Amino acid sequence: MSNFSNITFDKKNSKIVLIIVYIGKAPFWMPAFLLSCGYCSDIQWFIYTDIDRPACCPRNVHFIPMDLEKFNALVSNKLNMNVRVHHDFTYKIADFKSAYGVIFEDDILPFSFWGHCDLDIVWGRIERFIYQELLNSYDIITSRVGRISGHFCLFRNTPVINSTYKWIPTVSQYYSDFSNYSGVDEDHITDYLHVHNNPNWIVRMKQAIMGKQPVRPRVYWDKVLAPIGAHQRTMGQGTDRCWWWKEGKTYDSDGQEMMYLHFHKIKQTMKSINFGYGDRPKEFMITRDGIFAP
Repeated sequence: MSNFSNITFDKKNSKIVLIIVYIGKAPFWMPAFLLSCGYCSDIQWFIYTDIDRPACCPRNVHFIPMDLEKFNALVSNKLNMNVRVHHDFTYKIADFKSAYGVIFEDDILPFSFWGHCDLDIVWGRIERFIYQELLNSYDIITSRVGRISGHFCLFRNTPVINSTYKWIPTVSQYYSDFSNYSGVDEDHITDYLHVHNNPNWIVRMKQAIMGKQPVRPRVYWDKVLAPIGAHQRTMGQGTDRCWWWKEGKTYDSDGQEMMYLHFHKIKQTMKSINFGYGDRPKEFMITRDGIFAP
């Protein structure tokens, strides 16, 4: 059980909560992440972590104390299995992202949608891309075309949709392999949805013969909402083809507004940021070297 009882937020205006589980040292770009979250006032972030909450933190971002031992105990209890994620391979936590709707079910009760996301992100205008009509029409919304995205995916908060991961064959084996990342959050959920949402009558007939009644969520994966890895590889040195965050909006190096900027391919070369938690620059750039306000 988390310390959710200590969290307060505007339940009337909060329909979406994004969940992050992060064990380890806070990344240097955290001030930029938090600054961008603060501009998305209708979205809540629950960060389950062993790092301390910064003194200057947006009201919609909640740091919930959790170390690896507590995570293992909670997941073991919720999924009814023996979970032993190790300190030397905490990346394994990513395999459990699609089960967060069950793992953190007590905490997300007030929300219509929950999602999982990453920390190596700067957020833009989420509400411009995830609008009410989209929420009304779909059960799962992802930021990649034809695939579930590990860095952003929303799920309708219902018992049926929260249990989608249970339909993956041998999912318990993937969860029990603590030495390897199995891609449950991206590869296996994607494969499941492609097969069981297939309109092909032969596929449906085979399912009927087998007596299966799988979950068939309505999935939105029609548009890229963040720059892909190939786009990051086109970024030059210094400020050449850099990305921008400007007063709550995010732009790729072509000047196209995106829902968020995910810098997973260049963060290995990023080394610094020139503002801190208490600063509020109106704009900053993301380059191969780091994050810098002019």
